[in-house]
This record gives sequence, structure tokens and C-alpha cells, in this order.
Amino acid sequence: DMNSETVVLRLRSYYGGLLCCCWSRDDNYLLSGGEDDLLTIWCPRRRIAVARGLGHRSWVNAVAFDPIGQPAAATTSSTSKSAASASSSATYRFASVGADTRLLLWEFSEADLALAAAGDHHQTKASPPKNGHNAEVVPAQPYKSIPLLQPQSSAALHAHPITGLHFGRSVLLTSCVLGVVKVWARPTRSQKL
Repeated sequence: DMNSETVVLRLRSYYGGLLCCCWSRDDNYLLSGGEDDLLTIWCPRRRIAVARGLGHRSWVNAVAFDPIGQPAAATTSSTSKSAASASSSATYRFASVGADTRLLLWEFSEADLALAAAGDHHQTKASPPKNGHNAEVVPAQPYKSIPLLQPQSSAALHAHPITGLHFGRSVLLTSCVLGVVKVWARPTRSQKL
């Protein structure tokens, strides 16, 4: 809670530390990546991890939602129903980069997540605060308990680990540990890397 400057929710990775995170434009989802080589999609309002992305071969150093085509956050209660309806049919597009020198492009929608969750997956919800902490904790969940997503595209873009990622209006920026920044033409929905 930014107003009271208190932590209200803590997320745990499957293994190792979390190195990066990013909110969706509509504030419905949070992406994280880290030392477990996985990308995790969290739904903080429901207090669960809804999917994991499997595709990196080393640490995930940066994640970013593509702001174009994403639903915007609702600003008033009168628009919240229409925003919720839009987000349930919206496709979220995002990217991740890692120490494996690769850029991965991903997509998911609420419908995709509902189909994946219909399998034999068991979700563990957040536990109440304890040990003097005020924040709820979303525990690390067993690997097979969360649906797995595969990337839409993957490409090695740098010779050294990629540490930064940013979507622009017409470009995608990546940077590596040597301080090299590369500017890429923005992929369209029909293009593959």
C-alpha cells in the first residue's frame, strides 16, 4: 500500500531469487522472473500464481508487458465492469530476456488460463501474515501445480547475457551486461522471430 508505505503481499519464486517484475497496464497481472529460469504470471487480486512460462535456459533478468493492445486500468467504479469484461477477453502480450542471451515473446488470455487450469492443477492460495509480518505470503507452489506456457517466439539477440528490455511504440530495446543497447523493429502479431 503506497499510501501507508506497507507491504501487503509477498510472492515467492519456485526456486531462487526473483530478479525482475512488471505490472500489466490494467493492474490485473504481475510478471516475475528470476533464478529459477521461469517466468511467473501472478494474479495479486486472487493471491495466486496463474501460470509459469518455460523457455529460458538461464536466469530471467527482465520482463515487460507490451502496452499496445493491452486493456488500460479502470479509473472509476462505473467502468470497472466493462474493464473486467475487456480484460477477460483480452490477449496479453509480453516479453522476457535472460542470461541465456535470448528474447522470448509470449501471449496469454483469460480463456487460455482457464483452459490450462481446467487440468489437474492444484492452486495454493496466500497464507495469512505471521511472524510479525503484515503482508500475506503467496507460497512457492509445486512445479506441476501451475499451468505451463510456451513462448510464441524465441531468438538469441546478444552474445552476452541480456539485462534490460523495453517496449517502445515502434521498437523493442534490449541491453546486455557489456552496456550494448540494441534497437529492434517491433514485431507484429503475424511475425515470428
